[in-house]
Amino acid sequence: VYRRQAATRVCHQGDHLTPTSPDSQVLIALCNNRSMKQYSLEDFLSITIAFAPSFNADGTKLIYRSNATGTAQIYLTDVAQDTSKQLTDYSHRIHAAVFSPTDPDAVLFVMDDGGDENYQLHLLNVVTGETTPLTNNPKVKHGFGGWSPDGTSVAYGSNERDGRYMDPCVIDIKTGKSRRVADADGTFDVAGFSSNGTYVDIYKHTAITSN
Repeated sequence: VYRRQAATRVCHQGDHLTPTSPDSQVLIALCNNRSMKQYSLEDFLSITIAFAPSFNADGTKLIYRSNATGTAQIYLTDVAQDTSKQLTDYSHRIHAAVFSPTDPDAVLFVMDDGGDENYQLHLLNVVTGETTPLTNNPKVKHGFGGWSPDGTSVAYGSNERDGRYMDPCVIDIKTGKSRRVADADGTFDVAGFSSNGTYVDIYKHTAITSN
């Protein structure tokens, strides 16, 4: 039922939806319940989805996440051959996965442990399948912000200093060394790098419609 006036009421009579009063601004979809196919909860839970695509630097590969195995995992598509394969097979859900802007084989992905929301950052080579943890503190939450334009660093938020706040941090991909760039006391999150890579962008949550 599509309503264009909040004051218009619709009631259910028998097997059909019928307007309680004539209104030219109301469009009613009449449907017979007996003719509609019934779906079980299992039918909805078994729906497979694919989402959050990310192309690599040279455009030859595409990764995405899918719940085909029951939890969101990373899949790789060869663009030229139009073939896909599963890259990860964890019991935990992959929360984010993004290709490096410069290395066509490097993917940064985010995963927690059984839904504890203490997310950790990992580096995945899509050719060898090798995974390297960039953060490894299960008591700390890490929020992925973005790759630096040159692909050498990743910006992220961390509540290691104070469990209430997400401080902006930067980690060097090659050395694994990280540093906190500011103490962000407040409801801040890391958005990524500036276009020239010299600043880390953060934003503050003030309201649902105002950040």
